Amino acid sequence: MTPAQAEEGAAAALRELCEGKSVYVMGASDRRRRDRDGSVRGSVFVGPELTYVNGELLSRGVARYSGVEDPYVREGLLQAYEAAGQAAQAGLWQGFKPLANALALPAKYRSDGRLMVPLRELVEWMDAKLTVEPNGRIICANPDVAVKAFAADLESEINGRGRVLDRPMEVRGDTMFVPVHMLACPAQGEARSLPHGEVYFRFKERWTLIP
Repeated sequence: MTPAQAEEGAAAALRELCEGKSVYVMGASDRRRRDRDGSVRGSVFVGPELTYVNGELLSRGVARYSGVEDPYVREGLLQAYEAAGQAAQAGLWQGFKPLANALALPAKYRSDGRLMVPLRELVEWMDAKLTVEPNGRIICANPDVAVKAFAADLESEINGRGRVLDRPMEVRGDTMFVPVHMLACPAQGEARSLPHGEVYFRFKERWTLIP
């Protein structure tokens, strides 16, 4: 789903949720929740059943959780709605496959401008096998991509061809990090940074977010 399609989907969902229904804004009278322009910052509920609008948009996959909690609903509720949308592959989450233990991943970083991400977790997400040979060579392979290299070495073999990397794999603590493009490019995938600091990584028909 493109950003334009997501915007259209959000507008359509808002019309469906709100048109012809009573609207209740929790916090509308709380001056502490107004911004400097006087706009209301509150939680919007609609209809006699008081449907939570932000939650519905998240669960339908036409909006994303911004990281800002809603002070008028319980903590974690917005993330729960978004998780429901992810699990249902709704809207913009079509093709999404989460990384295992994503929030516990070692932090990504940049090395000479190249984005470095944890190797093992991304290889497993790609349904590939990670092997470390007795001589220390690292092999990441599935039916679509095969990468062979030594840590800290620019010489590598990718899909059967020798290649000189512009940035080698690196070890930090107990974690091996790899330039994200080293896995994306051989698999004809895509990796790009998003405005909130996440990394979008696509492989074949599925994609994920690296926090």
